[in-house]
Amino acid sequence: LGFLLQAIDALRPGQFRPRLTHWPPDREDFPRGVRYYEDVVERDVEAHWTAWKDVTVTQLNAELAVQVYSLCLKNKARKKALRSLYRSLRVLTIIFALILGLFLLFTWVG
Repeated sequence: LGFLLQAIDALRPGQFRPRLTHWPPDREDFPRGVRYYEDVVERDVEAHWTAWKDVTVTQLNAELAVQVYSLCLKNKARKKALRSLYRSLRVLTIIFALILGLFLLFTWVG
C-alpha cells in the first residue's frame, strides 16, 4: 500500500506557482504573467492580448526565468518522490526474494 501511495505521489502533478514577494511589482522587469498558464486563465482573451501587446522583452525574459525556476522546483520534488519510490521498490524486491527463499527452503526440506 505504501508503495502505491509513493507511486501516486511521484506521478501527481505538482503546483509550483512562483512566489514573487521579493520582487517589487513597480520594477521595470517585473513579469507580466503572459506565459504562465495560471496567470493566462485568470484573464479573458482581450486582456491577455493586451498584456502581450504591452509586454517588453525584459519582462518576457523575467517571466521565462521565473517559469524555468518553477519547473526546476517541480522537477526537484518529482526527483525526491521518485527516489523514495525506488527505495521502496528495492525493499519490496528484497522482501520478495526472502519470502521466495524461505518458500523454497521449506518446500525442499519439508
